[in-house]
Amino acid sequence: MRVRRRHATPFILLIIGVTLLVLTLRGEPSTSEAENVEEILARLTDRQLCWMNEKYTIAEPCIKCSDEDIRESPDLCQLTGYRQRVVCDSSGESVKSCQVQEWEEEVRFWAFEAAAAVVGVFGGLSLAVRRHTLPKRHIPLGHDTLHCLPGITV
Repeated sequence: MRVRRRHATPFILLIIGVTLLVLTLRGEPSTSEAENVEEILARLTDRQLCWMNEKYTIAEPCIKCSDEDIRESPDLCQLTGYRQRVVCDSSGESVKSCQVQEWEEEVRFWAFEAAAAVVGVFGGLSLAVRRHTLPKRHIPLGHDTLHCLPGITV
């Protein structure tokens, strides 16, 4: 496959531009994180904060907040995006914000990489099979090249 330079350059510049735009928009929030945490903790009731003052047991592992969780306790989900159900000794059940473990994020990353590798291998194999069987079927292509897209010849 051959791509002409004059057609590839705008696409490369577009990809670089979109990448820079995304990186710029993902910047740090305007308010400081410490002030934000203090504001959120001030809005919570003592029962919701029982895990700060009492002994507690973990009822559920740390999981990502769902839409329902965000509606029920938006302040807790706003802090980290993850929540954990706990049972306090005297106050009962509560929900606390939690940090996802680094190894969990790493497992998700490597699972994505493995999926991408599998898709790449199957794509390469299907391409090799197609290129191997196409000449044997004696399908006339019309010319030596097959034009798929403007500027790209196969």
